[in-house]
Amino acid sequence: MKKMMFLFGAVALMVLYSCDNGEQGGDNGPVVTTTEAIDLSEVAQFIGNSYGDLYYPESRIADPNGNVHPKYMFDGVTSIDYSDDGTKINRSSYQYWGMMCEPNKEGQDLPDEMVNPELTESWGYEVAAYSGAPIFDFGSEMRLASLVFYPYWEPYVKNGFVAKIEVYAYNGKGEIETESVNFWEGDKVNGVPAVKVKDRSVGKWENWTLIGSSDRSEELVNMSQEEILSQKPLLSTAIKFDYDKVPDARYYRFKLWSIAMFREGVKPWWYSRWSIADLSVERYVVVE
Repeated sequence: MKKMMFLFGAVALMVLYSCDNGEQGGDNGPVVTTTEAIDLSEVAQFIGNSYGDLYYPESRIADPNGNVHPKYMFDGVTSIDYSDDGTKINRSSYQYWGMMCEPNKEGQDLPDEMVNPELTESWGYEVAAYSGAPIFDFGSEMRLASLVFYPYWEPYVKNGFVAKIEVYAYNGKGEIETESVNFWEGDKVNGVPAVKVKDRSVGKWENWTLIGSSDRSEELVNMSQEEILSQKPLLSTAIKFDYDKVPDARYYRFKLWSIAMFREGVKPWWYSRWSIADLSVERYVVVE
């Protein structure tokens, strides 16, 4: 996929035009829009320690020098390359953003609102009702035109393959107040400091509006590992948004269900694992 770059606060370098009649523009008729592919690598950041985002240093998701980090969602590495015999030939594929929490291990508890009470009681340890719900700050308000999720696939995280996604926009007012996270010591790669919310109530679902979704669980659960590895790129999931049906927002949240939650015979501690290789973003731009 060809990626066009846009740096916030700078002039757009390239615009992908696809005229669309959006919401009514009063006496001037319909709003005419284009879509613009943007680069979030310098501005987007994960906001941790809210409801259901599984922000725990114990689970190794916050090490800026590690292989599991939110910066990899915006680094343009969208797929894993394999030779014909299935051997990995692209070592960058070790880098992704995801969760590897094991709630039956000390120090890796799930947030209360993520817990499935019935399964937790039957298994004797916390079982997730969904796999995660990370919050991202996209740097400035925008109206999303599309998101493309590129899944990460490896045998040891195959049950973290994301099969169902819900996209939420923040409906609160103003900026979300944050504070730095000492464990991260900032992001040494792109200079974006790591932060967490000051007020955990920001994560209550009443503050988030569902704007789009994708459910490929039935399709993916019946595919073998070999079938999935043969896909180029690896079964990316595109979610498109109508201009007149989504709000402008700076903060977005992805509620995720891993394929493990739809497979029979999978131990439920897999339910709180998920992985994404990269995320491509397009926003709407109104034509003057």
